[in-house]
Amino acid sequence: MDNFKAQSIAHIPKHMREKLNNFPAYRLLGFDTRKMGAITFENFLSFAWNTDLVFSEREKGNLGDKFVPEARKCFLFLDANGDGLLSPLDADRMGKITDLSRAEASYAPKLKKGKPYSHELSDTSKIIANAAKLFMDNKLKSINESREIVEHGGACIYKYSVPLLYLAKEQESATILHLSDIHFDGRNGKKAKKTEQKLDFLSTLRGKIDPPDIVVVTGDIITKSAEDFSERAKKALAGLFPKALRFFVFGNHDIDFGGEKKISDALCGSGYSNLTNRHMEVEVRGKPFAMTGLDDLLCGKPALPGFAPATQLIPNVLATHNLDAVDGSSPRFFDLVLTGHTHMGEKNFLLFDGYAFLKLFKIYGNINSQKDEWGVASQRTTFHITAGLGTHNTRFNTTPEGVTLITLVRG
Repeated sequence: MDNFKAQSIAHIPKHMREKLNNFPAYRLLGFDTRKMGAITFENFLSFAWNTDLVFSEREKGNLGDKFVPEARKCFLFLDANGDGLLSPLDADRMGKITDLSRAEASYAPKLKKGKPYSHELSDTSKIIANAAKLFMDNKLKSINESREIVEHGGACIYKYSVPLLYLAKEQESATILHLSDIHFDGRNGKKAKKTEQKLDFLSTLRGKIDPPDIVVVTGDIITKSAEDFSERAKKALAGLFPKALRFFVFGNHDIDFGGEKKISDALCGSGYSNLTNRHMEVEVRGKPFAMTGLDDLLCGKPALPGFAPATQLIPNVLATHNLDAVDGSSPRFFDLVLTGHTHMGEKNFLLFDGYAFLKLFKIYGNINSQKDEWGVASQRTTFHITAGLGTHNTRFNTTPEGVTLITLVRG
């Protein structure tokens, strides 16, 4: 991230740096149209155009078509924590907030239903924290309320609508199909029967949902052996919406049981992209969209790839098998993090939940304290743990297995 910030700062002329270092950050909140305690680049453009705090009137007149790219450089410079959002907290880390009363007066959301903003909250950080919490709570509520379940082939298709801050108008209603923990199993008996069920589920999925724009497989494709990835398993995934952008990362079972090469050769040969420790900028409905992948934390070697500064200002999706791989070193500009691994608490026995079991045996640390399907980690970042299409042990009193279909909406 230090190198990331250095790239954006290097593009700022010295005279502009001095101006931005001293600009009154509290004025930003007057342009916070979403009442989230921060502003997006879209809001910043309005701020830069309607005030003379970034560019003088003369500079704006001279910039012409360069106004947006120059404003983008200024935005990236001011974004001290690199989350693609600006608030007085970014400036606070540079020691530039001095007039809290004016910050108060510029921002007066209703923090709770029936309770208007109170001037007793004289600390800007408290104002922003309350606004951010309200925004995040509403975001999580909207995701959970959008839930639909379609039963199919002995499993479920979970449907959700998820807001993304930088989604382009053209990308509204784009969809992501998320699969994880398929656990194909070549052994005989009950395991073989379950594998047949999964193969049928995948081969008939095209008749149950419209073709998605993106397909993401987040690991644990096999269970105990590379041979679990049979020709039929390969064919099932190869035939899964071939016109979509398709990506995969490995899970601990894929790595631990030697399936990486066989899976990678088969899926890459079928049009999938291996996202393991890679970052790719693609187009979804004609507009930029970023996909990043991390290797599995338990059995792999997760390493974040490099990013161009402007990546902060387009939709960003991170795929990894285990949510524990996403820690404080991860960039804050990811919009959606797709994971599996826990099967939503596969062993969930009333007084002894599955997450405690996984943590006890160091299978999962739960460093992000998430036990539900969805978690909102920041104003920008949403975490998703899918139930998994297969089971590895015993599923009891927990979310039935299935896949997730995510519809993207503008946030």
